[in-house]
Amino acid sequence: NFVFSILFSFFTYTMSESIIGAGDWIPMESDAVKAGHGYVWAEKVPSSDLHSCQIYLKGNTEGIAELSHLLEQISDPKSKMYGKHLTKAEVDARTSDPIGKEAVLHYIRSFGLTVVKETESALTVEGSVGQWEAALRTEFFFLKRTDPAPNAYVRCRQYFLPQRIAQHVSTVMGTVQMPVEVRHSGPKALAFSPLP
Repeated sequence: NFVFSILFSFFTYTMSESIIGAGDWIPMESDAVKAGHGYVWAEKVPSSDLHSCQIYLKGNTEGIAELSHLLEQISDPKSKMYGKHLTKAEVDARTSDPIGKEAVLHYIRSFGLTVVKETESALTVEGSVGQWEAALRTEFFFLKRTDPAPNAYVRCRQYFLPQRIAQHVSTVMGTVQMPVEVRHSGPKALAFSPLP
């Protein structure tokens, strides 16, 4: 199974290179964790380890701009639209981008990744680290705290998407981002918001 995962990731990466082309990859985000902030980059994550990410879609930018204008009218007591709130379905119809979402779904599924939750604006996707590395043209490492805390995260330093997919994606969480530190009273007590 491990050998199959490695071969599948290599085959998928090779196929995507020949289909997409080397110059078509867009850098998305870079690591938010810098040296000296209590973390150290550790060993590479095994390709067969499972990893989950959330892909946030850009949606229909024109519809979002129209919705912003409409919200101003709904909130203005002088407007004839005042108080005429929209349903979630009406908001989704104005802001979703079904063509873009379908392009992203097709792309991630071509790497063997599995969608476990889907909304109009976000996808929760699971797969092996090797599949994610091929899909995002990156490498994942363990990111560990320098103090004795047991926290370790699976993160990459940067990731890329083909331009035809990047135009539909705002961010892929579970890649370069870190949880927000929450300080509690007491000596050096730290807690982290949960992240996959």
